[in-house]
Amino acid sequence: MINNKDIERASTMFKQWDLEKRWKQPEDVFINHLKEKVADSLDVAKLLLDVMKNQEIILKLLNKEKFNPTLWIMNSSYYSIFFDAQLLLAYDGKKLPENIEDTHKTVFLALLYYFIIKGSDLEGKKNVKWEDLKESKLSKALLMFAEAQQETEELFQGQRAKNSLEDFSAELEKRRRFTYRINEHAKESMALTSYQRAISFRTIVTEYIETLKRR
Repeated sequence: MINNKDIERASTMFKQWDLEKRWKQPEDVFINHLKEKVADSLDVAKLLLDVMKNQEIILKLLNKEKFNPTLWIMNSSYYSIFFDAQLLLAYDGKKLPENIEDTHKTVFLALLYYFIIKGSDLEGKKNVKWEDLKESKLSKALLMFAEAQQETEELFQGQRAKNSLEDFSAELEKRRRFTYRINEHAKESMALTSYQRAISFRTIVTEYIETLKRR
């Protein structure tokens, strides 16, 4: 589920951005770069999935019986979604300005505002909840984005860097528990799910891009 605070934050942020004309105009070279990044990320995830299932290749290439690229499959799958989201924004005439602190969160919020909130009956209303927004293919895609983003943060970043030893120890323990779970249960299933989610996101975004091209 999308955090209700994100809905309010997205509306406030990008109404201000539109007033200040902060979006840059995407160039063709930028769009082509994003397309390559999407394809490369999906290719890496697919390649690692195939290798993960083939013990003969693992033994030949790595000289060992087991190979667990789950984290990197999930990471590559997430980045294909992230680049795809930017691509959709680019076809809508939007490229992030430079020096944005958290590009991943900003891209997510931009999709939420421009493709879900803006132009809907709920635009401008206060205390809007995710349940109030009309379900669409893109709302489902946005949920996929949120799920992938949360997983990736939990795997590779956790919370933002903290200074205290207590916070550091708590973060290490959280990662240890999560890593243990994926090592003990359904590694291949998690990897496959993340890849299939990226493919589904790609399909939905492609449909919307084709619609934008016909405007």
